[in-house]
Amino acid sequence: MKNYIDLVLKKEKKPIDIEKLYQKIESILKKENGDDYLLSSSEKEEINHILSDGLEKVKYYKTPTGKYTLLSKTSFRKGRFHGNRAGEGFVTVITSYIDKEGKSIVREEKYSIVRDNCNSAIDGDMVLIDIGGNGQKPKIEKILDRNVNNVIGEIVRLGNSFFVKPIDKKKQALTIALDGDGYIEGQIVSVALEEMRSDNFYVGTIIREFQHKDDPHEDALLEAFKCGMPEGFSEESLQQLEYIPTTVSENDKVGRYDFTNWEIFSIDGADTKDKDDCISLSKLPNGNLLLGVHIADVPFYVPYQSPIDKDAFCKGTSYYFGGCVEPQLPRKLSNGICSLNDGVERITKSILIEFSPNGTVVSRSLVPSVIKSRVGMTYEKVNDLLKNGIVDDEYKPYEATLREMARLAKILRKRRIQNGAIEFDRPEVKFLHDENGVATGVTCRHQDVSENLIEEFMLAANVNVGEILTENGIPCVYRIHDTPNIERLDEYLHLLDIIGIPFEFSSEDICKDKKLLQCLTKHIDQGGHLQSMLSTNLVKCMSHAAYSPKNIGHYGTGFGTYCHFTSPIRRLAD
Repeated sequence: MKNYIDLVLKKEKKPIDIEKLYQKIESILKKENGDDYLLSSSEKEEINHILSDGLEKVKYYKTPTGKYTLLSKTSFRKGRFHGNRAGEGFVTVITSYIDKEGKSIVREEKYSIVRDNCNSAIDGDMVLIDIGGNGQKPKIEKILDRNVNNVIGEIVRLGNSFFVKPIDKKKQALTIALDGDGYIEGQIVSVALEEMRSDNFYVGTIIREFQHKDDPHEDALLEAFKCGMPEGFSEESLQQLEYIPTTVSENDKVGRYDFTNWEIFSIDGADTKDKDDCISLSKLPNGNLLLGVHIADVPFYVPYQSPIDKDAFCKGTSYYFGGCVEPQLPRKLSNGICSLNDGVERITKSILIEFSPNGTVVSRSLVPSVIKSRVGMTYEKVNDLLKNGIVDDEYKPYEATLREMARLAKILRKRRIQNGAIEFDRPEVKFLHDENGVATGVTCRHQDVSENLIEEFMLAANVNVGEILTENGIPCVYRIHDTPNIERLDEYLHLLDIIGIPFEFSSEDICKDKKLLQCLTKHIDQGGHLQSMLSTNLVKCMSHAAYSPKNIGHYGTGFGTYCHFTSPIRRLAD
């Protein structure tokens, strides 16, 4: 019924009352069901319910005279307010739709809001704005949702009462009172807003106290909290955790392929504690290669909609900051039974891909499995082996396999680039910390042979899992990536003209032919000391990758079907 409502409201040039809406929907249904069709009272009740829900979600608009229309046909818009320290800001309005070609279109519009038109909104509020017109400036009409789970602030005393003064100047329009007394003035706390007594006046409850200001871990945690990072797990999750085992039992293996005798190992950073993936490679009698990518089977221990799953959903990912981590899953899972540590059995899902010598996929299968990693390798030592011939004693039994893996990864990378994948030469910035968590320096980390090896195998796993799910009609959340933003690309090409290294093709040409974008990434090498800046700014011309149940392909990697499968410990989508 909602589709009929939207169809009628979209066609009508002016808002219509409920009776006329009934009549219009009824006439559509008569064409489908015969001239005798009449809307039943239950169908009218359903229409009323949909309208009511749409008004609450601000998808429809009801005029003062009681008539209905789509919000998009009015001067009102729903968006997120981004405030600044001066009390002004802008509202971002995001609209998405499917065009005539079935392509998913996402459009972002920004409306500047002067201080007098902010209407008590604070940074992060979901608001309803009147975009103005006829010389009027955009104005916030209503605050729809204030998602303030916690506010970081300093305890201050005014008379006999205590308050929390937000540290973030964008939130200092809030007045947060604390019930009771006995608080310590000057202490930094995180406070939950429990009760709103008037506009921007709340009563709060302290949910966390931060320790000494010179504690580097607390300092990093404080900054993470300012950005809205959730911390910890619910009492229900901690109770569920008590029933999760620390070792794999024989019952856990029932119905799973036993790969515990396979030559399987992991390659990670030296400081990695949560190991999502292991790999294996073997030569088949027909001369083909069988790649195995074995991924921790987190749902085996964390059922859907269980308390731990709900906590993970709220976090969405693990948070890495200042030499610390706030895990998506409790450490008993993330560092324990779900982490593919070497020398112990683990429950996994394995994607097995048979490649021909030239890197063509011959066959593939996705199976439940149990594995035992032989050794936990590090990128640094594998790079020493593959590049410099320096072989760690523990790695000697696997040297031939590693060299065969590197050869296969090189073939897969070459094929991917030939198919249009975009490569950006951007080093990863990494902060160095001592044993106390104090930052001691900054370094640049470039992808080397072992990092490329793992990247290619994870990409292969994600692509093939996505294709298996699609071919079998199984619902999948795809990782999608649209074509570049043509306006930003125009500005970027203008920048290249200014600095004296013009590119001969237009932004329209580049968007139509990915090979030209590949040429552009090489062209900016002429920028000399500006190359790093140019590479970073070119990345900003790309569309944002997103998750969607509708597959439009992944422009950046060149894959027609792509999903996230390989990091379920630290990324909810997987």
